[in-house]
Amino acid sequence: MKRRTFLVQSLAALGVGIVGSTLGGCGFHLRGTQRQPMPFDAVDLQATPSLLTDEVSRTLENAGVVLSDQAPLILTLGEERVENISLRGGDMINDEIELRMTAPYSVQRRSDNAYLIAQGQLESATTYLVNNDDPLVRDELQANALAELRDDLSRQLLARLSTLTP
Repeated sequence: MKRRTFLVQSLAALGVGIVGSTLGGCGFHLRGTQRQPMPFDAVDLQATPSLLTDEVSRTLENAGVVLSDQAPLILTLGEERVENISLRGGDMINDEIELRMTAPYSVQRRSDNAYLIAQGQLESATTYLVNNDDPLVRDELQANALAELRDDLSRQLLARLSTLTP
């Protein structure tokens, strides 16, 4: 019995290895596993303290960008705006809620004060289902959805910054 289990596990591992090497050979890469090379080393993040600012700071640092007051680029991040829309409700026990988050931003070159991005806008949306009888779960689901939106906005910002040429 043990020999059969070992044989099955060995064949499964071999199959995964073959599929992985085949996909790697054709240029397939999982999204999010490759670091995007940033065209600059440092940025001056100017924003009011918020959860979005913390997430953007973390994302930039994970991408290898140093946050410095003397950086050649100034990233100004506006306050996040959240729109809460009930998609269906009324007398139903369950409610479907859509959250939309937007945040304005701009990128300015310090040397000549030229705007590389004058009035950019980050946007993301998600939906979740809640039971109206349980307000604690509703708050937890909303907090998780907001965290997901902030993460998405910070990834969008990183992708847009990676296309800049300072």
